[in-house]
Amino acid sequence: MRRWIKVAVAAAAVLGLGGYIAEPYARPQLVGANVGWRIAHSVPARRLKYTLVGTLLALAPYLAFHS
Repeated sequence: MRRWIKVAVAAAAVLGLGGYIAEPYARPQLVGANVGWRIAHSVPARRLKYTLVGTLLALAPYLAFHS
């Protein structure tokens, strides 16, 4: 149920109903919400968790020294 709320908000942004997000930025948000939901439900939770931990550890030095 929560997925559809996020998709509805992203769709409203794409259609310009909010007026706060420019259309070129809103369309990737809508696509990302759908793709992310599909990936999260097709990949086992343990694999997602370890991938997220690895990504955060790989990006930590970059974020620490370049921001």
